[in-house]
Amino acid sequence: MPGRRPVPWPPALAVVLGVLGTVVALVGPDGRHGPERAVLELLAAREHGSCAEYVSATTPFFRNDAYLGAPTCEDVAAQAARYAALRPVEVEVVGVVRVDVDTAEVETVERYLAGTDDEYAIAMAYRTVLTDGAWRVDHVDLTILPDT
Repeated sequence: MPGRRPVPWPPALAVVLGVLGTVVALVGPDGRHGPERAVLELLAAREHGSCAEYVSATTPFFRNDAYLGAPTCEDVAAQAARYAALRPVEVEVVGVVRVDVDTAEVETVERYLAGTDDEYAIAMAYRTVLTDGAWRVDHVDLTILPDT
């Protein structure tokens, strides 16, 4: 066709591979969403009181946070005990917002004492980062939701 230049295949291929790379980074090798998985692994670590799982799911920045972090295994155990007192807990991932290539925000609604007269909900926004090929929780913002 006159006047129309074909797109060279190497740049087009680079764009396609870049998009696929982003999808793989979001989804992860096991098919589950990476950022969501990091948050769910953090919550599981708190439920089990597993220091190794907690360290695996979080960054040093998060672990050393004065309000939400647990810098030692003893602190992880103490968090697990506080978490156990809030059961049953229900967690709903309501969204994942990709900030850039290695940062995503996972939004959740967490219901504590679910199904009881004392039930309450907190909306959480977990910032996750991709480090060494794995998503990890790096920070969290929380907002108490109004009763519904």
